[in-house]
Amino acid sequence: MSMLGMDVEIVRGVSQQLTGQADEIESVIAAVDGLIAEAGNNWTGDDATAFIDSWNAQHKPSLTAAADAIRQLATTASSQADEQEQTSAG
Repeated sequence: MSMLGMDVEIVRGVSQQLTGQADEIESVIAAVDGLIAEAGNNWTGDDATAFIDSWNAQHKPSLTAAADAIRQLATTASSQADEQEQTSAG
């Protein structure tokens, strides 16, 4: 027999794992911020400015957006699991 709906516990687990992955991306952002700051303290000139600016203007916002999107997926999965549980109970 095939399952209709969802396995609520599995979907909640997926939500938790997605949250963990978003946290990992945020940890990477923090680590790279530190490395960029270290480079900035030891490197001057136009190339240094371009390097730092590329992180701050392009790469960091892209990673932040990815973390936010993954966190939103986690929230959606959790909400859907809650709704499924309420529907199944009612």
